[in-house]
Amino acid sequence: MTPRRNILFITLLFTLFFVSIVGATFTVSSTGFDFGGSTAEPTDFEQETLTLTNNYVEARIEGFSHSFTQSSNVPHNTVSIGSFVMDFTGIVIPSGGTSSSINVDFTIPEGLDAIDDEFADAEWDVGDLVITGNLINTTTEEDHGPVEVTIPITTQIENHLEIADVELTFGDDDPFNVSNGGSENPRLDQEITITVRYENTYDDDDYTFDGDDIEIKLFFGSDDLETLTGEDNVEKDEIGMASTQFELEDFDAEVDEKYDVLIEMRGINNEGGVHGATYEFELDIQEEEDTTTQTSIVDLDQDGVDDEIDFCPDTLLFCEVDEAGCALDNDNDGICNTSDSTPDGEEDEEDDEPEQQEEEPEEPEEDTTQTTPDEPTNSSSMGSFVFGLVIGIIGTALFFVMTRN
Repeated sequence: MTPRRNILFITLLFTLFFVSIVGATFTVSSTGFDFGGSTAEPTDFEQETLTLTNNYVEARIEGFSHSFTQSSNVPHNTVSIGSFVMDFTGIVIPSGGTSSSINVDFTIPEGLDAIDDEFADAEWDVGDLVITGNLINTTTEEDHGPVEVTIPITTQIENHLEIADVELTFGDDDPFNVSNGGSENPRLDQEITITVRYENTYDDDDYTFDGDDIEIKLFFGSDDLETLTGEDNVEKDEIGMASTQFELEDFDAEVDEKYDVLIEMRGINNEGGVHGATYEFELDIQEEEDTTTQTSIVDLDQDGVDDEIDFCPDTLLFCEVDEAGCALDNDNDGICNTSDSTPDGEEDEEDDEPEQQEEEPEEPEEDTTQTTPDEPTNSSSMGSFVFGLVIGIIGTALFFVMTRN
């Protein structure tokens, strides 16, 4: 074989080998891992498995390792290579072969945000897990350098800062709780008090929220109402609060109009993770109170005068009264004008005279010179008295004599 042919033959062999190397692939069984979830907690341990396949010709893959490249959109740089544990001991993948199952152990990191900017439960694309191996030519044992596969990683944790309830007070009315999505009916002239109560729902004492790290924004319709800071630090299962007051008229509210009130709350726990929630309700504005309406009074004698200022609280029902609540009695005869036939004390003389004539008839003159036969005289009366006295004395004497014998 001439030198020229030798060169051509070697070039052809190299080209075939190069094509086999470049055209082949190193693949992984998983397209990505989702760790955690809406109920996952920091430091939770989770495990996934994978297999690796060597599609190269006349080359094996060995010397595996892994690394992690974090996504730029993950807050607080919480995920690192330390979150993953993989064991590649003794794994060599021959040409066209597949590895045994390889465990991928993952620990949910602390400080991960539970919500995104829209207050939705956040499933974070935290980065890529990279598995690297060395490609070895099985004929020449030449090391052709590293080959790698990439596995996208996402993770999610549970939100632990919730709005426990929202309390409303309209003016001097009693406070009450408004439901999320509910509607209430304040009057335009009433001052509104909104009290937001928030709760740390962690089951672990290690995670707390400082009141200063809790921000509560309130919106009335399209207007920013106020931004509050939490008044209380909250540990596991504890409830804190924040409160504000405002006048509806300050926001040009109108009667019979409805306005949405939106509450957005964010809090940062002691590990730097953001948690929070929203709450929304509606205010349907009513007319102002009619201040001309008389309040009810106590008036036991029903004379139209409040008992508090009634000088005569027991006035008869049918009597007219003065401003002090006392019956009108012009002639002061103790009979109120309504029942008095002569309320002014005057009588009709023409009507009185006949009545007097009828009531007083003339008496006959007494005749002192004559005595009627039926009437006893004074002398006859005296005689009867003497006669009776004599009979009494005689009877007494006889009784005395008889008793002595």
